[in-house]
Amino acid sequence: IDRELLLLKSEMQREAVRAPVRIGALLVEPAAHRVLVNEKEISLNAREFALLTLLLSEPNRVFTVAEIQTQAFGYPEALLTTRSVQGYASKLRNKLRRGGADGFVIGCHGIGYRLWDGGELASAGTRAA
Repeated sequence: IDRELLLLKSEMQREAVRAPVRIGALLVEPAAHRVLVNEKEISLNAREFALLTLLLSEPNRVFTVAEIQTQAFGYPEALLTTRSVQGYASKLRNKLRRGGADGFVIGCHGIGYRLWDGGELASAGTRAA
């Protein structure tokens, strides 16, 4: 039952961010499972995308590794190591950097990760300044 509750909570968290979100050059379309940087699509695997959408759900909030494990990936802490979360965050940062969106995924040493919006969070319908 605990696993089912974690999965339900994880799904509810992902559903919270469904509308396209633009942060500067970064455009995330959760419903289409697309990420664009400078209008070029960036290929993310399911876990990288889940991490990005979790961070988008509350920009500038630090999500602990435990929260990422359960809310983004749907696993209790014991089933997914801290090192695995670090690996997915690193891959996500590298893919965004290569696309031209450097510095959006911020690691908070000993705590977790957050998304830096640079004060530019906007809906996709309006261009961020």
